[in-house]
Amino acid sequence: MISKQTLNKVPTPPLRRYPDGKQGDIDSSLFFPTNIYFYHNKIKTIPSNFPLFDLPQRWNDMLRSMLGPEYPVSDGVETNTRLRWFEVEGDNVQVSNDEERGKLPDSSSNWTHHLLVIDEILPALRTLYGLNLRSNVIIFVPYERQRQVYNAALGRLLYQSWRETEIPEVWTITAASEGHHNVTANVAILDLVKSKGGPELGFLQNDDRAAIMFTRGRKACLVVSGDLHYNPDDNWLPGTDEYAREKAIKWEAERQGRTPTYEQLSSDNAVSYYDMHARSYRCTVRRAAKKYLW
Repeated sequence: MISKQTLNKVPTPPLRRYPDGKQGDIDSSLFFPTNIYFYHNKIKTIPSNFPLFDLPQRWNDMLRSMLGPEYPVSDGVETNTRLRWFEVEGDNVQVSNDEERGKLPDSSSNWTHHLLVIDEILPALRTLYGLNLRSNVIIFVPYERQRQVYNAALGRLLYQSWRETEIPEVWTITAASEGHHNVTANVAILDLVKSKGGPELGFLQNDDRAAIMFTRGRKACLVVSGDLHYNPDDNWLPGTDEYAREKAIKWEAERQGRTPTYEQLSSDNAVSYYDMHARSYRCTVRRAAKKYLW
């Protein structure tokens, strides 16, 4: 279920078109759920073994050292190697509405997510990329407030022996998807900010914006979110319409001159579909929420 108010907003930019029915920008295993959910699995992609999408030699060893033995890494399964989804326990979202303190109104942040990225994910990637980390890794977020949180934390790393070329850029997906930017990275860290799924996803309930988010990584994606799979309040929010999503999807698809897929019409939303895809390939990793020490 989803509120009409959210779906009535016209998404921009629209879903990307592939006029020749081919794409060579994203590894095929990463593009697979997007291909199924949005394009009826009709877009031809370059195979994962193409040299363009080679990962560093010690990539799987890096994953094993970071994840631990309870989360196996399958060398022969591309999705298990290239996609990891970190679920952080608890509801840790903060919505800022205090403009006087320099915070953007109605913009969300999540301190526990950024701590996971700063304390675990980036140091692991640093062992692989070293001084080339900035040219290979980018952090993508849906909210400007979370971008500010990351930039403050990344600035502090410069006082902890990190070099400037080891500090990744942080982009909101709105800015990253603008035509004159279209920012992607070899390794995309996707911080969804939200701790719950369903209507709690907010900005990312919009399927076209979710498509932008999940097509930022060319070789690998490391996703950070809460447990989106289970939200006991999904069916109890007031002001929701169980038919609103299907109507909105059909309307938007017609506006863009395309036909919605069965998966799009039958799923709660695109993020939920990507989440289930990660679970089916045993890519989901659970993490306890860290407390921020001022």
